[in-house]
Amino acid sequence: MEKNRVLIVDDSVQDIAVVMGVLSVNYAVQVATSGLNALEQAKGAYTPDVVLLDVSMPEMDGYEVCRRFKEDDELKDIDIIFVSANDSIEEKLKGYDVGGLDYVTKPVRPEELVRKIELAIQSKQQRNSILEEKNYAFNTAMTAMSTAGELGVVMDFFRKLSTVENHQQLAEQIAQSLRQYDLKTVIRLKASDEDLYLDSEGAPAQLAKELLTKVAESGRIIEWKERAVFNFGSISVLIKNMPEDADLRGRYRDTVAMVIEGATTKLEVLNRDVQLGQLIRDAQQALTEVDQEQLVHKQQTQKLVESLTQDLERSFLAWELTETQEDTLMDMVNNTIDKSVLHFEAGEEIDLKMRSVLDRLIHI
Repeated sequence: MEKNRVLIVDDSVQDIAVVMGVLSVNYAVQVATSGLNALEQAKGAYTPDVVLLDVSMPEMDGYEVCRRFKEDDELKDIDIIFVSANDSIEEKLKGYDVGGLDYVTKPVRPEELVRKIELAIQSKQQRNSILEEKNYAFNTAMTAMSTAGELGVVMDFFRKLSTVENHQQLAEQIAQSLRQYDLKTVIRLKASDEDLYLDSEGAPAQLAKELLTKVAESGRIIEWKERAVFNFGSISVLIKNMPEDADLRGRYRDTVAMVIEGATTKLEVLNRDVQLGQLIRDAQQALTEVDQEQLVHKQQTQKLVESLTQDLERSFLAWELTETQEDTLMDMVNNTIDKSVLHFEAGEEIDLKMRSVLDRLIHI
């Protein structure tokens, strides 16, 4: 089986040696010591699947090299992972803005580097596998938009919300609706347990995830160049390709906001359903534990009653009681036992009522 190809671009021989030591076993590794050499090799006989690109290089830094890759029709689909000693959000934003997929901080940690390369390769495979489906969906969407209009997409989205049953389906429905405007998106849903990310083009880039997290509290709509981030409560959406035309951009801004606002209401319902489901499971567990404790209590009570009865019967001879006194004392004991049993059975009836309530909650 042919190995995936990784191109290392770095002007440091020492750094190249370190990375080659990590990757040479599982990947076909190529090396370039400058940006121009990297561009030449990428157009050669062996096109890399992933490029590990050092940021700080003489003559042409990594950001400029990445920009040239993305401007070249032959190279624009190659995923680029930046390698830098600078871990600031500003640097990561620069990398994302020129088209980088991910960011690795020096000194390189082997496990992290291999994981990010594998994610990049998986992302490329996913993009290739959905390319034909995406083109078909886009053509169908353009036909629908020409007949129903832009607001028709929004109305259709609201109708389909009733069929959404979980967070993944909600994210997919948002992406599908906005794809009808030819908008490429990265979606972040704040679910009850953990955040969910979805990229309309494949696996979401780590830089995109970090960007959505960083700007989640920075304003309702944030725009720069052809990109925009929409923050509506528990949903944030990154639009990668807002149109340049001012009128069209304005209309899309309004329609995207309507879609996300409607999705936010649905997300609140889904989160409540998750919380209610967990509450029901906790209650079921608690009732099971109560049943077990009641059984143990009943068994222990029975043993105590038997022991008490036996002790009384043995003591009657020593006390020299009359038969009438013995009967009176035993009646008192038995009456007390009967009352205890009635209290215990009342507790069981309450337990049955609780279970009935739980059953109705489960089947709502």
